[in-house]
Amino acid sequence: MAHKLKAVHEYAPKLINSGTMDINDICENISRRSSLNTGEIRNVISELKENILFYAQRGFSMKVEGLGIFRPSIDLKGNLFLNYIADPTVKKVMSQFSEYKGEIKNRDNCGKSICELVELWNKENPDDQIH
Repeated sequence: MAHKLKAVHEYAPKLINSGTMDINDICENISRRSSLNTGEIRNVISELKENILFYAQRGFSMKVEGLGIFRPSIDLKGNLFLNYIADPTVKKVMSQFSEYKGEIKNRDNCGKSICELVELWNKENPDDQIH
């Protein structure tokens, strides 16, 4: 007998990773859209990172308009890390399903309940039913 999680794993919608854009790709894209060259852009990104670290290591949060807030944090073991809280506009744009251009596996199953995914599983796996 299969478990509900097996049905969810098999039939739930999943974003397919299209790869990772590296700093060169990002700088080239920004350069095409601005008056800055790729070296200047790389420099700005590097300085932004250094400023985020500088202030975070001193207990400051850093709000970058249009991107979000970078906030230092600590866990119970004393491990320090940096939280990122996306800007509301970034959250809003990313939440617009119709605007997503990447590949989604099981796209037709968006909005289906776990019970509906279990029904799909049971229909396609008569010898391994979930009850």
